[in-house]
Amino acid sequence: PERAVSLREVESADLILVVGADPLNEAPMLVLPMRQAWREGARVVVVDPRPVELPFDFDHLPVHPDALAAVLDQLSANAPSADVPDLDGEQVSALAEALKQSSRPVIVCGTDIVSPNLPGKAADVAESLNPKAGLFYLLPGANAFGAAMLSDRMGSVDAVLDAIENGSVKALVVVQNDLFRHAPDRERVAGALKRLDLLVVQDYLDSPTAKAAHVFIPSETMYESGGFFINQEGRLQRARQAARGGIPVALTGHGDHPPREFRRDIPGARNIASFQTLALIAGEPMPPYGDEIKWLPEVEPAFAPVATAAVLSEAGVRIRFTGDIAVAESAPATSASGGDLTLLTVDRTFGTEELSSLSPPLREVEQQPCLILQKEDADGLHLTDGDRVELATDKGKATVNVCVRERMARGVLVLPRHWQYADKTGLPGTGSIVLRKDQILKQ
Repeated sequence: PERAVSLREVESADLILVVGADPLNEAPMLVLPMRQAWREGARVVVVDPRPVELPFDFDHLPVHPDALAAVLDQLSANAPSADVPDLDGEQVSALAEALKQSSRPVIVCGTDIVSPNLPGKAADVAESLNPKAGLFYLLPGANAFGAAMLSDRMGSVDAVLDAIENGSVKALVVVQNDLFRHAPDRERVAGALKRLDLLVVQDYLDSPTAKAAHVFIPSETMYESGGFFINQEGRLQRARQAARGGIPVALTGHGDHPPREFRRDIPGARNIASFQTLALIAGEPMPPYGDEIKWLPEVEPAFAPVATAAVLSEAGVRIRFTGDIAVAESAPATSASGGDLTLLTVDRTFGTEELSSLSPPLREVEQQPCLILQKEDADGLHLTDGDRVELATDKGKATVNVCVRERMARGVLVLPRHWQYADKTGLPGTGSIVLRKDQILKQ
């Protein structure tokens, strides 16, 4: 909690170290305070395998994902960095010295393409500096922090799938989530869901998980129901109701015009918030809107100080959560060797977020997804910019154009988690897979 920084505090940094993160695509709002800090003279250094772009000058150290932890180890211990592949040892030594000389350093650490231990190593670097650095983690989603705090400690989607496969879970309730979207193995998800006696899905999207449901319950979006979320620094904020929905006219009018009656509300019974539906499923009285803040302290004591009117302010309240958060144990990654390449599936500013991908205006600003690779790797595969290739895995295929970039790590392929590839069963929803050269076929 002592190291967490807000967007406003990032603006005052004099050195920003970004590790395993692509801010413009993963957290566009973060780029604004980063640019403000840069305009005030801050240096920005990005250590990431991807061809990162930012709207200001920065230093980029493109290293393979497997080498990110080694870079942080050497920054923390200020040791020589000769063991980091494709990276000049003097670069890390110079960066370590710059961190030591900085008076207001901030470390931005990603959590998407990195190993599970990298966030902890980023904290080690922050603690080793004097003055100690601020930490800004990029978490997967708007309320990942709050979801982790309220987790039942079951762990991960893999743990849930294990429980279904061994028969200990017979029924599953999925709320505003698509198990297929971020699963490393979509085939396994499909098989597990078929084993269930009952699958109940509540969502506002017609997702693949919703299509597999025995019972589907429509829900409101956060902007219709309101509620609370916790950002990456642990700041609890209210999401105010921006719209009040109802059943569309296309349904209430049965294909014709709406009901001919005058009323103040939108015709048609409105959906109810997910937390209310869950209460009804549990056999409890349906709680009113805004009532969730009253029971949060009963579930997690860290919420006790904020169960007051203070949380209603626009700035919210930073909570101090010092409990344990279950970190899923990921399977050991299969390291690339020889001519193998590591495929990373990543987010893009437009085209990968599920709800916004349904917006026609946002579709117009999407970039066409492409497979990005370093020039030396492209030369080895006899590929040039604009070529079309087929990625063939043991579980499916995907065809995509090639984009060749100079400034990125060798041995890495980067493919956006774009809506066009959301149903390609051979591509991971999250994490990485290793591809042999003969699995990348020029068309």
